[in-house]
Amino acid sequence: DIVHILGETYKNFSIAPEYLAALPLAGVDGTLKSRMKNSSATGWVRGKTGHLTGAAGLAGFAGQRDGGVKIYAFIFNGPEDQSDLARRLFDVLVSELVQ
Repeated sequence: DIVHILGETYKNFSIAPEYLAALPLAGVDGTLKSRMKNSSATGWVRGKTGHLTGAAGLAGFAGQRDGGVKIYAFIFNGPEDQSDLARRLFDVLVSELVQ
């Protein structure tokens, strides 16, 4: 559902530019400033993070060098002591989407 909503937002010309610009850029600013540094995602991934006790999420857009865009959403809901591991896994997975 999250990927579907993001896809519809991306297709809506009246809001897409502002929506994309409001999302942090991996390795550059906001909540993603310290994440995905020195990876293929740096400067190519925009996303929204989320974190609660035992839950973590990352959803947004991964740009591709050919001009394409991949939409992604990763959600973890489990033991609190594994939330950091889940966030690191999300960073690796989203980096793989950038080609």
